[in-house]
Amino acid sequence: MSIKNGVARFARFARNVFNVGMSVDDESAALEGIEAFKSWLKSMGLPVNFAELGAKEEDIPKLVKTMNLSGNTLGSFQELDESDVEAIYRLCL
Repeated sequence: MSIKNGVARFARFARNVFNVGMSVDDESAALEGIEAFKSWLKSMGLPVNFAELGAKEEDIPKLVKTMNLSGNTLGSFQELDESDVEAIYRLCL
């Protein structure tokens, strides 16, 4: 799982929504956009990771179960299975 899977999409989001990354390559623009998005969330007092929500590593299996994937996948941008969801949640700690 990485930004490379949709770097052009992330860069377009950064440029169109946050007006950042106008004079850099798509990957740099995408990363600037992610930081701008996190700053925007923080400016509204919203959490940007599981720690700020009070979630812990031991909560991850329960959170994955709430997805009710039962061996299926989700997502249209990129299909995700339970192990992908778990990996994303671990990145959010």
